[in-house]
Amino acid sequence: MIDFSPEQTLRPVDERIAAERSPRRRALLENFREHLLAELAGDVDRIMKTQCAEPRYHFYGNGSGDFGPKGQGEVRGFYENIFALGYNKLRYDIERFVVNDDALYNEGFMHIVFPGEALVAMGHAV
Repeated sequence: MIDFSPEQTLRPVDERIAAERSPRRRALLENFREHLLAELAGDVDRIMKTQCAEPRYHFYGNGSGDFGPKGQGEVRGFYENIFALGYNKLRYDIERFVVNDDALYNEGFMHIVFPGEALVAMGHAV
């Protein structure tokens, strides 16, 4: 059984923050931590405050190219949909961080609990 407590998702972020010596990079990591907390809380205004002026998400999978939302409107809509359908209960197992003064990249596996309503909205038979 997967532990969905926020501590499981935040642990690697907190460890990376504690190890970071650059104030700029620590600030990026702390912003990412706030982003994760806002996502878990389902607070769209709070999560949008963690974004740059024109966020661009890059999602890849199933050979379909980049299908992530681009710009404030699309990104806000992306989160409004997730929160409305209740599939922001997640655990993110972060395996690697790459942080420089201008960007933070992370990779890992995300485990999500999808309510039946969300699966139906995605076109799945439930």
